Amino acid sequence: MQYVEHPRYGRGVVIESRYNGLELRIKFEDGITRWIRREFVRFLSKAPVLEKCKRAKLTMPAGKFRAVGIIEALRMGVVPLGQIEEFTVGREDELGRIKDWLDNPQAGTLQIVGEYGTGKTHLLNCIYLLALREGWAVSYVELDHMENPPYRPRSVYGSIINSFRFGEKGEGDFRKFLQKIAMNKNTHEILEHPLLGKILRKIREDEVDEDDWEWIEGKLSKRYQKYNHSTSASIYCNILSGIGWAAKKLGLKGFLVLFDEAENVDLVQYRNQFKKGWNFLSGLVLLSNNTKSLLWEDILYTSSGYIGEETRLQYYGFRTDIRFAWRIPSNLKLVFAFTPGDLVNEPPFDSVERVELEHLRAHHFNELLEKIKTIYKEAYDFEVANEELRKFEFPPHTRSFIKACVEAMDILRLGGTR
Repeated sequence: MQYVEHPRYGRGVVIESRYNGLELRIKFEDGITRWIRREFVRFLSKAPVLEKCKRAKLTMPAGKFRAVGIIEALRMGVVPLGQIEEFTVGREDELGRIKDWLDNPQAGTLQIVGEYGTGKTHLLNCIYLLALREGWAVSYVELDHMENPPYRPRSVYGSIINSFRFGEKGEGDFRKFLQKIAMNKNTHEILEHPLLGKILRKIREDEVDEDDWEWIEGKLSKRYQKYNHSTSASIYCNILSGIGWAAKKLGLKGFLVLFDEAENVDLVQYRNQFKKGWNFLSGLVLLSNNTKSLLWEDILYTSSGYIGEETRLQYYGFRTDIRFAWRIPSNLKLVFAFTPGDLVNEPPFDSVERVELEHLRAHHFNELLEKIKTIYKEAYDFEVANEELRKFEFPPHTRSFIKACVEAMDILRLGGTR
């Protein structure tokens, strides 16, 4: 069994490979299975995925090797994380607004709204890199209606923790973060946290084991109580509140969580699943907005469960002593990427700042094309003439456009016809 680690998705196990080992199908700790290019993961054990023949030492210059790797990613419509900013065009105004929002301690949640193909995921990746450089702890979560739906708070929390990174290059993970917190003299107050506290005390006393780690990371444990119900949003919001508080005490600016495909909250089989998912997202938004009633509101028992009198949020009935917030301010910021629809106008999202994305214009696509041409020339020593490229029709959506550009250049280089 081959274990690997991805800079965003964390650790996982290789299930199979394709394209002569170029891509690996990996089941990550958040429960989601993804196809990932081999060079984007780090192998954690010595057992190889494939038997490989001995080959001559690579003599390709480093710059050329880098360029070939970029082109191979672009061929699939994917911009490598290291080149995200280089391939960001036409978003100066949006990035300026996002930077202002990130610097505003009073602003908790931001929406990025755009049609498919406008570059929402690309922009989230820009924010991810920017926030790490600016001194935030950052998590990136893909909401999936099948494998990671919002009505399963434990699953979403696990994805947040699994992708948790801090440090300018994202070198620190959640375990390293908790170890730093446990040993920091300025964070003793968090030892009182009803859930994080017991793990931090074990870390201090050097008694923490793998079962302890897995429980606080959102995995099921035989030793600890399982908060696996759809109503457990208050439990996980409380933990995230503690993480945000601790991040600030550690010298970070706070804790930023990026949610992609947020519209998947509405892709459910039963209406009750939507209500539970919306309850979780609403709790997160109110927490990021530092809603003080999350600390003290009365909890009423109703036919719908345990409901907060002020916020109308549903609490976890088995632990009503654990509120949605542990401390205010929470030092938590959220970014949700939505496609246009009714959800973005529903409370509490109707009152948060919104950045709307339009499709890139023709001159932006031309700028992208020139960047791809430059890297393609470095990779294959082949310069593409603009008059030749004009013979091709390129789709108006960013990802499809990038793939089509590389395919057109391949055709011209290899002497084919369009």
